[in-house]
Amino acid sequence: AGSKETQDDLTMAYIYSQEKARSDDFVEFMFNRIHREKNQPEGRSDVVEALTDFGYSEKEANSVFSSFSVSSKQKMIEKTQNDLVNSRILDGVPSLIVNGQYKIVLSSLSKKDTIADLEKLIVYLNEKGK
Repeated sequence: AGSKETQDDLTMAYIYSQEKARSDDFVEFMFNRIHREKNQPEGRSDVVEALTDFGYSEKEANSVFSSFSVSSKQKMIEKTQNDLVNSRILDGVPSLIVNGQYKIVLSSLSKKDTIADLEKLIVYLNEKGK
């Protein structure tokens, strides 16, 4: 999951891509980078590198972390999350349900290739549910 600082930086990168109307593409890009390529950001320089690899200029990528609007939105998200945790509304990782009837137990998936195993299982359950 990375350090809190790296998580905050990733949130800010997401917010920036949202402001540029590219958040869906950015989420897909980062999912592939982290889970398929096993390239987990370790710090801000890795997040900047991801932003430039995604297509933003180096100047744009570095400006993310000094943007008042991005910083304000990140702080608001963090406050909301903390409020939900403190009120015990948010208390764990959400379950993955396929077709409203099959709960996937993530710990039962292959540790060797979790993503591929998850994809196969979702396709199978989706077909089974038709």
